This record gives sequence, C-alpha cells and structure tokens, in this order.
Amino acid sequence: MKRTSDVPDVGNERSLPHNLEAERAVLGAILVNTAVLDQVAPRLQPAQFYRDAHRRIYTAMLALHQRHVRVDFVTLKEELARVGAVDEVGGPAYIAALGDGVPKSTNSQFYAAIVEQDALLREIIYTGNAMVASAYAGEEDATVILSDADRRLLALRGRTGHGLKALADTNAALFKALEWRVEHKGELRGLDTGFTGTADHPSINEMTLGFRPGHLIVIAAATSVGKTSLSTNIAVNAAGVRRREGTESNRVALFSLEMEREELDDRILAQLSGIPSTRIQSGHVAESEWPRLAEALEARSQRRIHVDDRSGQTAIDIRNGSRQVLAEHGAVDLIVVDYIQLMAGTGLRKGATRTEELTDASIRLKELAKELSVPVLLLSQLRRHVGRPTLDDLRESGGIGQSADVVMLLYRRHSREGGPTECIFAKQRSGAAGTVMLDLDLDTTTFRPGQEALPAPSAEERQEASTRARRGTFAKRAAGWVDTVGNRA
Repeated sequence: MKRTSDVPDVGNERSLPHNLEAERAVLGAILVNTAVLDQVAPRLQPAQFYRDAHRRIYTAMLALHQRHVRVDFVTLKEELARVGAVDEVGGPAYIAALGDGVPKSTNSQFYAAIVEQDALLREIIYTGNAMVASAYAGEEDATVILSDADRRLLALRGRTGHGLKALADTNAALFKALEWRVEHKGELRGLDTGFTGTADHPSINEMTLGFRPGHLIVIAAATSVGKTSLSTNIAVNAAGVRRREGTESNRVALFSLEMEREELDDRILAQLSGIPSTRIQSGHVAESEWPRLAEALEARSQRRIHVDDRSGQTAIDIRNGSRQVLAEHGAVDLIVVDYIQLMAGTGLRKGATRTEELTDASIRLKELAKELSVPVLLLSQLRRHVGRPTLDDLRESGGIGQSADVVMLLYRRHSREGGPTECIFAKQRSGAAGTVMLDLDLDTTTFRPGQEALPAPSAEERQEASTRARRGTFAKRAAGWVDTVGNRA
C-alpha cells in the first residue's frame, strides 16, 4: 500500500486557482467607499483571500467595521500597526496603492464573486486531496471514509448559496406565485399522490396540496397496517401523472429495503389490474382476467419507476442512487424509502446509538429532498399498541419527527384486516393537522379515499391512550431534567 506521502498533490503540481487583481479590487473598492464592506462582508471571509497580505488587510478592515470606524488609508494603517502587520502586508505604500486604479467600486460584488469562486475551487482541491489521502492510508473502514467524504462535499455545497435575502428581493417571485395560485384555484402545488377527496371528505391531496419539493414526508404505522402498500400506491399513482414541466410522466426512485422486487412487482400488478395479489402469486388467474392483466402489464411498463431492493442501504447509498437517476434520465420527481429502521448507519461516530444513527439518516434524507428539490417519502415503524398512534410512538427515532415536514400516522382497529383506515396528519409545517379516511382493499393491497369513519374508541383504547400520554409527559419532563442537570454540570 502506498504511504500517504506518496499520494499526488494536485495543488502542488500547478498553481492553485486565484485572482490577485480581483482581491486587490475588492480591497481597493472598500478603501474608496467604505459602504462596500456592508455588501461584501456577508459573503467573504478573510480565509477566502489567496494572498496572506490581503487576508490581513481584510481582517483589519472587518475589525474597524465592527467598531463602527470608517475604513480609509489612515484608519487602516493604524489598525495594521496596532497588530504589528504593516510591514507584513507590504508597508504603507502598498496599502495606499490599493485605492489607485480601482475600475469601479460599484462592481465590488462582481470582484467578490471572483474571489469567492476561486476560494471554493481551492477548497474542492483540498477536500479531494484529503479524500485521496484517507483512501490510500486505509486507516478507517471504507464506509466511514465515504461518509466523511460525503459530509465534506455537502459542506462545500452549502457554501455555494447565500441564505440571507431581503424580503423586498423576493417580492417579484412571491407575486408571480400568488398570481399562479389565483389563476389555478384549488390546483395542487406539489406532486399528485392520486388520493383525491371532496370538500366534505378530504383526502391526502387536499390536506397537503400535493407533496412539495424539498419536503420530507413520513408515513408511519405499526406492522401490517399498510405503510408499504400506501407508499407503493402513491408511487404508482404519481408515476402515472404527467410532470408539471412537460408532457412526460413523473419519475420515481423507490428504495425497498424490506420487500424484494418480485413481491413488489406482484403488488403493483394487483393494484393496476384489480386481481388479488395472492392469485397473481399462485398463478390462479382466470382466462377472462388475462386482458386486464395484459393492460396492467402495459400500464406498469409505462410507469417510470426505478426500484432498488438491496437491504441495509445507508442514506449515502440512497442519495447516490437518486442522483444517478437524475444524471441518467434528467429528472427524479419522488423518492420513496421503505423503511428507515432497516437502514444501516453511515459511520456517524463510534459507539453511536441506534436512535442517533436513525436521526442522522432522517437529517440526511431531508437534506437530499432540499438538494434535489423533490419530495422524499420516508416510511417508519411505530410501536405496537392498542390505541391510535401519536408522534411519541415513532420507534427508535426521536429525530425523525423533527426532520419531517409532514408526518402521517396510519391506524386501523384490526391491523391484519382491510377496511377503513385513519390517516392521521400528526404534523404539517405548511398545513393543518387532521385526519382523512382511507379504505384498504386487502386483496389487492390498494388504498383508496374513504368516507366511513372508525367506530368510537373502546374503554380499553381510551385507557391505553391516557396511559401513553402520561408516560410521554413524564419522559419529556425527565429528559428536560437530565438536560438541565447536564447544563449545570
């Protein structure tokens, strides 16, 4: 194995990206007009300047600005003298020359953008070299090295935008969005789930206005209630609807960590044909049903759904797979992950608990939703209990509820039977909480919008719900007490 010192350093083979003229132009523009510092300070840090003298000068300018002292030749020279850096930056002559020949102080943002771009390119080179060195050294497991590389690259991506924007700067975009909403009253703003109700009996579309780009939507349920069925129904429905941007249908990336592709295929055929999945699996299909099966096969072939049924995938694997679909096909409109408790950890740190690993996974999937600007539908297991579920029932996953934009909890009185099912919207950042009714056809594992409400809870269910509420309150108080003690320590 090669030693780390043998790894080629790209930065040493050629000059690192930099533009000294742009750096001088930024500093000179500030000397000419100190108000320029208000414009460039939010985007430029001293470390982003390539030349050490320019880093020192810019640091001194920021120090003056923080003390509300006007930046000019005299105050800048005095500040540099105070920290003993006048000679290190080239002396008074170099400082004075910065203000000479500045093209236009009004172009300061353009000069700053050049400096920022070159600094980012250098960081990419440093990060690449560090990744190569780690791989050659082989001191960590490959998955840990990959996780660290992914974290470094995500951090770099996070620096490509500027988060703070004045409200006035987004007024035009907001007005345009409002115009669209008025012209398209009642239309979905996000992905069509295929579950449409009425004003009196709303379903998932009415509650969410469609799954929004960048949102992490969680469907959670106890075993056998139907979270996989509902997510598959939504994926098939969405893939059968044309994209808003064109004539092609939506493209879905489905990561099935529990169910194998063959079983998933049978379920999709049952949903599209209406023929019970048990008869499709056993081959007991009547001759009169073959036309329906043929139509379902044709409809299935037209659904742009990409399935990965490998078990034990990590959030990094899912991100890479989703980006591959985007790179190869130009679009991905929905990502489905079934389900989070079966995901492997990403090497967060040695000794991390399972809850910490799953919290990390949910955060990464939320970041993926924002990065690709698509909804991510994440399934989660709930504790097995008698009564209606609450957010406290998300198992091993305190962070999932926090990362999610929407949390939908499924509940049915008898989980292993079909029929009326409550879809409880326990959390919605951009909408109201509430409950919609669904109806499960167990033969075809297909949910449809429903109207029939579940019967009132029994005395046993009410007692169970009351007990769980008291336990949840006690647990929260205990957690707060521990946190308080920890802070005091």
